[in-house]
Amino acid sequence: MVDLPLPHNLIDQYCAEFDGSGAMFIADSYNNRIRKIPYPPTAVNNVTNTAQNIYFYPNPAHTEITITTPDKIENITITNLIGQVVYSQAYKGNAAITLSVKDYVPGVYFVGVNGGGVAKFVKD
Repeated sequence: MVDLPLPHNLIDQYCAEFDGSGAMFIADSYNNRIRKIPYPPTAVNNVTNTAQNIYFYPNPAHTEITITTPDKIENITITNLIGQVVYSQAYKGNAAITLSVKDYVPGVYFVGVNGGGVAKFVKD
């Protein structure tokens, strides 16, 4: 499980964690409920099976992230936890790409390279 940082005024009311399948669970003590937010299984399988082909640093990232892969980078797509594409760009076979993430909301993101390999990074 992965703990998520929450605003200080919500710490006593909410708790969020992930399970091994990528699903997020939110415990709401105010309403005595636990909510499960599933993540598409195909995306989670890609993260598990192909993450070794993508290298990036720093992780967690604060202002920028550098992405490298053994293959030339033709395109990069970054999605948030609910599957929204927050960045998508084509490249001309670069060996490494540095992207600004300073305006991203803190959280977990998935980086897809060349339409195949996917890896996870945290924006703090």
